[in-house]
Order: sequence, then structure tokens, then C-alpha cells
Amino acid sequence: MYFLGLLFIIGASIWYQFLESDRPADRYLVMAAAGLAGIGGSTLLVISLSLTADLIDRNTVSTVTPLLLIGSESTVKPEILVLPI
Repeated sequence: MYFLGLLFIIGASIWYQFLESDRPADRYLVMAAAGLAGIGGSTLLVISLSLTADLIDRNTVSTVTPLLLIGSESTVKPEILVLPI
């Protein structure tokens, strides 16, 4: 599944390369390419969150450690405050 998400993103990136701003039809085709990139990004996000859940499993005492390793900047700051507790 991870590679499927990557294929969507790579396909959208290649599609972006062939779009030109002077063609009127490309104004609408860029929305389709953005949709492909969104599908790929969402797929990668769901896969990474499910991998995080697999790392946590039933070990809820040390849940913060995988989140610190995988989480984004918005999720890291609150966990740093909880980590010493």
C-alpha cells in the first residue's frame, strides 16, 4: 500500500511537469493532478499512522516514544511536556 501512495505522488509530479500555464485546459487538469497528489499523501499518512499504532500496540506506558520519532512538529511539542512525567 505504501508504494501505491508513492505511485500516486510520483504520477502527479510527472503530470505537473507537462502542464503549461498558457493552455486553458491545463487550468482544470492541475486540479486532477492535485487530487492524485492528495490521494497519495493521504495514503502515506494513513499507512504511517497504522505503523505507529503497531509500534505502540498494547504498550501504553511508553506511547510517547514512537510518536516522538514519527510525529510531526505539531505533535512533538505536547509530548515533550508529557515525557518527563
